[in-house]
Amino acid sequence: MPVSSFRSAGREGNYTRGFSLVELAIALAILSLVVLLLLRMLSTQARVGIERFEQALLQRADAALTGFAAARHRLPCPDTDRDGRENCSDPAQAGYLPFRDLGLPDARAGQLRYGVLRQAGGGVNLAQAGDRYYPLLAQALPPAAATLPLGNVNGLDFCHQLRLSALLEPSQLTGNGLLHTLANGVPRPVAYAIAAPGRFDQDGDGLPFDGSQVGASGAFDGPQGGGASDRDDRVLAIAPGQFWARLQCGEGMAAAGHAHPNVATASRILAQAGADYARVTELLVDLAEAKVDSATAAVLTATAGLTMAGAKAALATAQALLSLGAMAPVIAATVAAVAANTAAVAAAGVALSRANDALASARAIAARAAAYQQAVRLLSDLIVQRAREADRYGIFGIDDRGVVSQRRRTHGAGRDPLPPRAAADGCGVRGFHPAGNNRGASGHRPGHRRHQHRPRRPPKCRQPAHRQRIRAGLAERLRKLPPGGRCRTR
Repeated sequence: MPVSSFRSAGREGNYTRGFSLVELAIALAILSLVVLLLLRMLSTQARVGIERFEQALLQRADAALTGFAAARHRLPCPDTDRDGRENCSDPAQAGYLPFRDLGLPDARAGQLRYGVLRQAGGGVNLAQAGDRYYPLLAQALPPAAATLPLGNVNGLDFCHQLRLSALLEPSQLTGNGLLHTLANGVPRPVAYAIAAPGRFDQDGDGLPFDGSQVGASGAFDGPQGGGASDRDDRVLAIAPGQFWARLQCGEGMAAAGHAHPNVATASRILAQAGADYARVTELLVDLAEAKVDSATAAVLTATAGLTMAGAKAALATAQALLSLGAMAPVIAATVAAVAANTAAVAAAGVALSRANDALASARAIAARAAAYQQAVRLLSDLIVQRAREADRYGIFGIDDRGVVSQRRRTHGAGRDPLPPRAAADGCGVRGFHPAGNNRGASGHRPGHRRHQHRPRRPPKCRQPAHRQRIRAGLAERLRKLPPGGRCRTR
């Protein structure tokens, strides 16, 4: 074989075993694209993970703030020294979230910015509990309306503060430096606002927070962020009306703040009407007694006239005898006078009897009116006492001393409380704890999952009368229980 043939064959073999520059460029381009997509996917996953974490952190903080307000009738003050505790001595509108006072276990919640609406000088201050709601109550008889502080601090006062904060004008928010959010440049009042710093420092100022929530002023960005590219903070702002609805202030204020005082005032007016009616019946008794006295005097007058007529008849008879019948016609006139006075005595006696009957009836009516007045007064006092208790316990059923109302312990209004020995005797129903735990006791053994949610069988009742009282007080719940769930007697 010629040498040229060997050379051409060698060159051809080397050419088939290598890559061309075009193929190498295509491979590098594909590899670069894969790396770019992978980096973008990892960046997106990291961003989504941070957003989810911040969103969960904001939600937990929001739930903790709601529980704090329901329990303490106020919102916590901002944390200005980064120790996790609120600093109420500092009048700043914004700071950091006091996660320790809120009971949040994650210390990263202390990185959240937090602002609360606080107005100095006795204005709207959601971070300070106080007796600010004064219900209209009639105080005495005659009833006089008065809006006096009752000295109770509870959810009614906090809801009243929320209602006042919703009425703040934009000029009041910006002029006094109060907490607000900016939506398209328009300030709007909010009860509180929480902000998470985001992933990047978008505005490049070296601080983790961007936008309006950087300083200690009362301005926060709106929850939507406004679409600005120089901020990536996540803001959760709760308006006063939104917080009002969340705490069910409308129902509580309507019942405890208006219905109870209105009924109490109406009861005072009714009690005054009962007192006036009792006074009228007393006047009727006095009038009946006066009529009896007048009828008695009429009887005495008629009796005296009859006596005088009898004397005149005797005198006329004597004159007729002395005159040998000449004065006989006078006897007839005197006899007629005796008959007339006799009729007058009878009529006066009938009038006296009727006057006595009227007096007895007036006294009976007066006695019933006095009893009615006493009953109405006792009922009015009870209604006013319930109205004061409603103002004491507020909308959450917990007063300022942490005492739970009897209505909350008996699972709602309008239900009779349990007998005092119900919990001690254990006379209840299956799946219903007499002391108020509707889930009952578990009664399961460790390691047996099948018995984990099975309620423990209550002891047998030894007092049928006691069982009847419990069944009467819990009739509504007993009807909902399955057959065999009632307490059985021995």
